[in-house]
Amino acid sequence: MNPAQPKADLQRYLRSARDTLLWKLEGLSEYDVRRPLTPTGTNLLGLVKHAAGVELGYFGETFDRPFTGTPHAFSDDAEANEDMWARADESREDVIDLYRRIARHADATIADLPLDAVGRVRWWPEERARVTLHQILVHVITDLQRHAGHADVVRELIDGSVGLQAGNGNMPPEDAAWWEAYRQMCIRDSRCSGAPMWTWSRGRRAGAVRKPEICLTHEPELTRRAPAWPSGTTGAPETCASRASPLRKLSGGASAASVRQGSRPSP
Repeated sequence: MNPAQPKADLQRYLRSARDTLLWKLEGLSEYDVRRPLTPTGTNLLGLVKHAAGVELGYFGETFDRPFTGTPHAFSDDAEANEDMWARADESREDVIDLYRRIARHADATIADLPLDAVGRVRWWPEERARVTLHQILVHVITDLQRHAGHADVVRELIDGSVGLQAGNGNMPPEDAAWWEAYRQMCIRDSRCSGAPMWTWSRGRRAGAVRKPEICLTHEPELTRRAPAWPSGTTGAPETCASRASPLRKLSGGASAASVRQGSRPSP
């Protein structure tokens, strides 16, 4: 094996995560790239800003390679989560430019040092603070790919766009009707799983008690609360288990597994 290949492989996965995070911003308004869509405030531009801080810390200070112009959000006296959102006076271009400058700084560290170069992570427990460049590359790739997954979900909540990378959706090539049938199938099976689900009992005027039910769709009065099953996919049998998958009819008889065989993550 070429001695330089392991480092090149690691850097390829690092750049892939960076590219995905930036790609998820494309085509959105300033509002949408900043809009928090989870109870903990996760937003697309904040994820990019956070990734910049991650790379700056691990590929900068950890290996004693200072960066000029470190933002306050990445300092020790920054407020909690200050690196996870963009202020109103920080434009999208400001955050992207910062990330690209930090990425170049990180790439220089990776190029200049061998994988066994030793550094120290000041904010880790002392017994784990001594690290190698190889270890830090794996750590940062794992962290950034995790945030790329966050960005994929947030972008889907904004406008329905999904995908692994630009030019590689890594999704079954199906239409909206197929995806809605798939979603409804997931809803049905979650309700019909073996875990007890609590519903109000019938026949009580006052002091209603609760009883466990295995499947909500067995309760006639709850049917109206369940999302409608896609028309034309199957009938309405007595039990959840006997319902046929709607994916076969919408996929021309192919099973869900065979539909997915052509969509695999790139190595």
